[in-house]
Amino acid sequence: MTRPPRRRAARTWPAAACICAAALAALAGCDISRPTIRLQDVEVAAVDFDKVELVYHFEVTNPNSYRVTLWGFDFTLVSGGETVARSALAKPVGGVPTGGTTTVRAPVSLAYADVPLVVSRPDKPSFYGLNGSAAFSFMGTMRFYPFTHAGLIPPLRQPKWRFAKLRLANRDEGILELSFDVENPNAFSLPMGRLAGSLLDGDESLLTVDRIAPGSVPPGKTARLVLPAKLPPDQALRVAARAEAAPQALRFEGGLTLRPPPELRPMLLGQEYRP
Repeated sequence: MTRPPRRRAARTWPAAACICAAALAALAGCDISRPTIRLQDVEVAAVDFDKVELVYHFEVTNPNSYRVTLWGFDFTLVSGGETVARSALAKPVGGVPTGGTTTVRAPVSLAYADVPLVVSRPDKPSFYGLNGSAAFSFMGTMRFYPFTHAGLIPPLRQPKWRFAKLRLANRDEGILELSFDVENPNAFSLPMGRLAGSLLDGDESLLTVDRIAPGSVPPGKTARLVLPAKLPPDQALRVAARAEAAPQALRFEGGLTLRPPPELRPMLLGQEYRP
């Protein structure tokens, strides 16, 4: 095996060095201009009895004459000096076209118990700050840019629901009525979704129900939800008799879902604070 002449190899190193130097010089002359990040919308994705699921929509604009990659995107929500929620997107997030914009959707789970001003200021909106960082990459370089947003969030107070009573509504047809009390301490309505579960007497299941829960609970009110359940007439009569004899022994195991309140999103957007 013959080795290539040393003289030929030696001449390639200065050429490679010149190419690298030229590339670095070109890269230095094409440094990335700072993209802009603007809060575009706040989507109320889901509401339940423990938390509110939000999706923050950000508009990211690339002012450069070349495509950049949004590598990382994360932020925290702070209220009352405490961090109440975090959001971090998987990397890489995606590309931002030349001179164009893209929408970044970042989910946030906000538990009622984590909003510190709910107890001390139950009737007033709470100030919150959004502090984030976005990482952009271009030709092997990485730039980190902070972004912030300040606003007001309406009080988020934990709703509650409980089984109230069972009664025999139609003896001949075996129709029972289950009643539930749903408490809404918030300044917005709570549309109900679906109720599913079992009514128990001790460890014995008396009946099961899986039905759409109609209507909504008005702001600051407690509403009575009444749903029918049908059993064979003789069985319905026995269940009603046991409920009447020992109502305190009955319990309901299951879940009641809620739908996103239509007025919560306008509250979040309309109460935005601009210093």
